[in-house]
Amino acid sequence: MQTSNGVSVEKLSGNPYQIWVVSRGLSVFERFDLRAVPKEKRDYALKQQVQASSPYRECDFSVRWSDGYAAVWIWDKAKQTKAAQQVGVAQDVHVFAEPSILGTRPDGVFGFQGIDIFFQQIFRDGQIQAEMSWPEKPTSSQLESFYRANGADEKSRDVVWHDGVYDLSIRGFFALNPKAFERAGLNLALFFFLLIFSYQVVSVVRIEGAISDVSSRTSEYKEANEGVIDLREVARKRKEELASLFPTLNENHLEVIDSVSRSFQAEEGKLIEWRFDGSVVQAVFEDPVTEPETMVESLEKIGYFEKISVDLDATRNRVKLFLELANE
Repeated sequence: MQTSNGVSVEKLSGNPYQIWVVSRGLSVFERFDLRAVPKEKRDYALKQQVQASSPYRECDFSVRWSDGYAAVWIWDKAKQTKAAQQVGVAQDVHVFAEPSILGTRPDGVFGFQGIDIFFQQIFRDGQIQAEMSWPEKPTSSQLESFYRANGADEKSRDVVWHDGVYDLSIRGFFALNPKAFERAGLNLALFFFLLIFSYQVVSVVRIEGAISDVSSRTSEYKEANEGVIDLREVARKRKEELASLFPTLNENHLEVIDSVSRSFQAEEGKLIEWRFDGSVVQAVFEDPVTEPETMVESLEKIGYFEKISVDLDATRNRVKLFLELANE
């Protein structure tokens, strides 16, 4: 945990991931209304909003989404990175702001005595409406000013200050960071891609070999039974039987894979996930050198895809492509 007083390290039971918590005292809270932005573009729009609102030259943030509203805690990324390096923490550590791991609450006002600061949250309709922090326990006038500014009818005398109870379980971790599950398979992603690719290549070779064998047997049959049967009909039926042995193979699949790979030669080593079920391609690139707009333009030129969508993960600097094949 990173606080204004330094960094402390604790052992997490039941969670194999390294988690870095930035205290509320080292972050600022903002709330953005992005309901008018299409869902697939909200991550990108939020990144632009955060960069425009951040008081830090280089920043990072945690976010909790609710019906198009984004509750965001922003911190100084340069300061956090330097602190992590000083204690020997890996660069790919998962970073969260302290309030983001408190979870959601019913409607009302909730006060917390955080790691190094006091803060209150106002919940309405299951989402954080407002948040305010103080370096010391706030006075009654400070609290009531906060309530009036945000339309809350609580009184300062009703405040109960709770110790922060943080959900750092593996389940809570994935709830905050759903893409971490994909990252857990990083070492297997390229392996499975190559496995699928190899399977399809081998399948094609097997079919070609089997068809060649059919042709050879047909020739032998023709020599022994010339004039007895229409050999072309026999060959056609045997080819149909071979094709039925490989019902999942589509001759265009290899062309799709080859076309996509040639479009992203500049991203060699950047692909961390590949999924292809025969109709939809999902590809994830980490730290890509190609702009998302350029990626889409390249894919549109191929002509294989009916629909192309992009999911931007600003926190991890990843680009996820969803490519839906056009009906054949």
